[in-house]
Amino acid sequence: MTSASVLKHVTGIVCVGTDRSRPFRAIIGLCRVVLPILTIAAFLATPASGAVIGLTATVTDPVLTTGSGLPEAELVSFDIGTQTYYTYDVLTPYVFSGVGSRFARAGNPVPTTNQAALGSRYLAQGTVNTSVLYFDIGKTVSVADNKTFFMYELGGSDDVIVQPLDSNDNQIGNWSLTINSGDYGAATNAFNITYVGGNFTTAGVAFTLADFTGDTGTLSGVTGLRFQDPNTTSPGWDPIMVGMVPEPSTLGLLVLGGIVLMRRRT
Repeated sequence: MTSASVLKHVTGIVCVGTDRSRPFRAIIGLCRVVLPILTIAAFLATPASGAVIGLTATVTDPVLTTGSGLPEAELVSFDIGTQTYYTYDVLTPYVFSGVGSRFARAGNPVPTTNQAALGSRYLAQGTVNTSVLYFDIGKTVSVADNKTFFMYELGGSDDVIVQPLDSNDNQIGNWSLTINSGDYGAATNAFNITYVGGNFTTAGVAFTLADFTGDTGTLSGVTGLRFQDPNTTSPGWDPIMVGMVPEPSTLGLLVLGGIVLMRRRT
């Protein structure tokens, strides 16, 4: 299949015509430059499915180390595959059920609310033995938006089930995603927390809505995510942070590049 036929299938655009006037030739020329760029962008925008990815190369400021009374460590960047991300949004938790103790870095004040413990950019704050949490995405998204979400957990070893929610906090269809203990990525340096003695690490995972499985309803109109420990009698999930990676306007940048190239040719 040629790039023209692919783009025609995707957008209905075809770069052909018989008008030989100068304005029309200019439009056709621009179309032929932008056409392959749009085709590539269409494929890049297609979300990959079925692959929860462990986060690697987590960087904090200051660096996580053991000790007491050290400053809280803010998440600076993390890697998903070969891509490093420096910009992210922390999702706001708004429903809490069966939440255990809150914790902070050893020697530091413990957050006074669950929302403060789970809504910060610090990687040594969170809650332990948590059963159910709802997180607000802050916008309405669908599987076609290809948004990347991530989650850090103390120790990075506990299973958790994720469900997409609509604006009424109802699960959308029967869609869900299970994050297993083996899905977490590389652990951070060890640090100490206020909850209990000993050294701890954190690790994270990344996923998209395309990773969810289900056969009822469609993955659109998603405004929140529900996390639930599968062990309802004795939960062990210890969340630290849930976030989302803002996607750059790849298509816009590619089209702009094509226009600049076209102007150089003329």
